Amino acid sequence: MNCYICGGECVKDVIHGSYIYWKCRDCFTSQVLPQPSEQELYEFYNRYHLCTESGGVYDEVEDRMKADFPFKANLLRRHMKKFVPRLLDVGCGKGYFVHTALKNGFDAEGIDISQSAVDYAVNSLGVKARAGKIDECLTEWHETFDAITFWATIEHIAKPMEALHAIYNCLKP
Repeated sequence: MNCYICGGECVKDVIHGSYIYWKCRDCFTSQVLPQPSEQELYEFYNRYHLCTESGGVYDEVEDRMKADFPFKANLLRRHMKKFVPRLLDVGCGKGYFVHTALKNGFDAEGIDISQSAVDYAVNSLGVKARAGKIDECLTEWHETFDAITFWATIEHIAKPMEALHAIYNCLKP
């Protein structure tokens, strides 16, 4: 199995349900191989972000994810020279990192393919988020953001290099 990013050799890393995560020995990127179809991803993540009682599984990892975000926001903030940097979180899920980034002085928003996650982010956390994919927003977001985060997302994308190019085009020069 070869890495979608660098072409290096991948080895089995983690099995989560019916998905196998592979890790590249060269660039250490994790990826789900073979990739689920776009429709499968939409269906999976719209269920995933629901509460456990509604058939979701995010509740099982939510505390760990939220615990990581203050450290990540502080780390990113130390590298940003601008007073109020604009930040986009690609694959924002329920918006917890966007919420944390706002508290750390960012002008932050998110995008995720899961409508149920975005609904939670907007309605429960009050953050700016939208459902969709980064490459659908290239015209609107061209050279808009000072920083773009992509936490635990690249491994789920069928064409990661296209997503990385879209992210690049949304960054300010």
